[in-house]
Amino acid sequence: MQHYIWHASALHQALPAFLKRVGYSSELGILSPLDSKTLNSDALSLWLTNSAAQLDVGIQGVAINYLTLEQVLEDAGPAILPLPNEAGFLLLLGGNRKTLRLMDTHQTICKVAVETVRHMLAGHLETPLRPTLNKTLSQLSITGKRYDKAMRAMLRQQLSSAPVGHCYLLRLLPGDSFWKQLCLIRFPSRVSAFVLSMLAAQLLALMGWVVIGETIFHTTGFHGMLHLWALLLLTAVPLQMLSIRIKDSISLDFGCLLRKRLLDGVLQLKSAEVRDQGSGSFLGQVMNIEFLEGQCLSMVFVTFMALLQLLLAVGVLAMGVGGWVHASLLLAFLAVFFWLAIQHFSRMKAWILHARKLSFDLTENMVGHRTRLAQQHPDALHTDEDALLAHYSKLSELLDRSEAIMRSLVGRRGWLVVGCIGLYPALTTSQADIQSLTISIGGMLLAALSLDQLTQSFRHSMAAWVVWEQIHYIYQSSSRRLQQPSPRLITSTEIEQREKNHPMLTTQGLSFAYSHRQILDDCNLRIDAHQHLLLEGDSGGGKSTLAALLAGLQHSEAGSIQLLGLSYAQWGDDHWRKQVVIAPQFQENHVLSATFAFNLLMGRQWPPSREDLIEADKICRNLHLGDLLDSMPAGMQQMVGESGWRLSHGERSRLFIARTLLQRARLIILDESFAALDPETLKIALQCVLKRSNALLLIAHP
Repeated sequence: MQHYIWHASALHQALPAFLKRVGYSSELGILSPLDSKTLNSDALSLWLTNSAAQLDVGIQGVAINYLTLEQVLEDAGPAILPLPNEAGFLLLLGGNRKTLRLMDTHQTICKVAVETVRHMLAGHLETPLRPTLNKTLSQLSITGKRYDKAMRAMLRQQLSSAPVGHCYLLRLLPGDSFWKQLCLIRFPSRVSAFVLSMLAAQLLALMGWVVIGETIFHTTGFHGMLHLWALLLLTAVPLQMLSIRIKDSISLDFGCLLRKRLLDGVLQLKSAEVRDQGSGSFLGQVMNIEFLEGQCLSMVFVTFMALLQLLLAVGVLAMGVGGWVHASLLLAFLAVFFWLAIQHFSRMKAWILHARKLSFDLTENMVGHRTRLAQQHPDALHTDEDALLAHYSKLSELLDRSEAIMRSLVGRRGWLVVGCIGLYPALTTSQADIQSLTISIGGMLLAALSLDQLTQSFRHSMAAWVVWEQIHYIYQSSSRRLQQPSPRLITSTEIEQREKNHPMLTTQGLSFAYSHRQILDDCNLRIDAHQHLLLEGDSGGGKSTLAALLAGLQHSEAGSIQLLGLSYAQWGDDHWRKQVVIAPQFQENHVLSATFAFNLLMGRQWPPSREDLIEADKICRNLHLGDLLDSMPAGMQQMVGESGWRLSHGERSRLFIARTLLQRARLIILDESFAALDPETLKIALQCVLKRSNALLLIAHP
């Protein structure tokens, strides 16, 4: 066996060393061994998920087919590649079109040809076809390089959609140290390269002006100085292009990391946090993220370039006719600029916050527009909007005044006036010479151009800072996953044994309060396997709160919940919610603007297999949704939701029930899922639920 193939029994030692090698971890963790006797895709996926959680990294399984194999090998690293027929594993660090870098069994890096690894993964698919294809190519007298190309093309045609296996991508968790993630994309070195290239370009441009001055005031060697000036300009152009390219690549990678972190932060928000924010607030946050990603780092670079040019302008002015007095005048002008910029920032912050509030309220009013028209008095429809617009107009006026001051008094125009005043004492003396005066004027113009850039970049940077203050809590929420204890490895065999010896779910002393109101107090509950419970009670009695606690959507203030004798922390978020699935109340459940099949199978793997679609169709027909499927032109591939086929209240309710049943959970919770159904349809749907559920908790009104 090749030295770079890892056996399943050694994978628990290889994975920590592999993560340390790629820079994702600094310590070697201790993992439980992978049981090679009962090894299958589900057991491997479960073991990798638990091991990755213990090592604080993310893992994602990606299905590979024959056509995408080479592209996956080129882009996947770091990743784990299981070989067919349980022949072992490859630990891929990265690679290119020709060679791949693998970690061998001695924990060193070795290079292997892409063709070798591709054959190891897909050779079992190609071998049965090669004799027939070889015979065909021989009859056509195709040999040499043409033979290899023709064979590859025919294999791709024959095996275009054939599954090869899975690739498990290893990535840092989005909530991990942001600086660590920046270091992995070589952010510090790339920023250093940008600074050096930009500084070199600016110095060359400045030297070009020095050469022009020398040429004008000293006519000797005119052609040589002209050639030197052209050489300096031609050298500065590629350096400036290089700095722009580095800046764009850094901005793109930084934006991707930031967006991943913010997206993960949104997914880490608690249900109560999501519920307390309206659709207008979410729209505003999306707008904020778009603005921050597009402006944040770009404006930082522009600001840095402007400050760099201002420092060069200070040096040029010091060499001019005004000397350090003139340069000190520029520094004092910059101090006034920053003082006024702080005041401008406070006004801009108030304006942006109020503008966002207008967007929030407009969106909320659009969502509830029909209710307002039906129930609100016509004379009061625009009262709040008029007050908000009046305040917005006042804030806009203050911001415009501040903007005018920034652009005129402390911008380019203001500095040119101040700079000319600074030249006046030198001009009134006989010490001023034309060469020194020219240097001073050049420094003034350089500072004026830099102030224009600084004013523009400051305006965007301050707006980005205001946006950052609004979405910082989303950025911080991404780190919540790292603060949770690592779940233990629970195999399917252990789950089956525990199901025989433990109740499905138990609660002891469960308590929960909301807004200083006690909802649950010392609640004890037991649900056994294959047991179906009906929970009835008045509105506001805590039924939905109890369901949310059991499903892991909320966490209790006191007491404990155990599933098959294990706590929530031992299971972990992902595994608990796979075992306990809830269909929330109608107003908290949603039909997404996607296909009917996606809305059904969003809790399963996607894209679905043929068996998944068959099972989904069968459950829908058992829930009396057969007429709906037959009436939709595209069947289960029909687009539904706000921008597609509209579903009735009862059809949505049964869609939510089918979505829950298709997740094959051990405990299903239906929160008033039958409230919108007529008695006959309710009876049919209830029979389907009772037949297909293991343990069931049904919540309803008396």
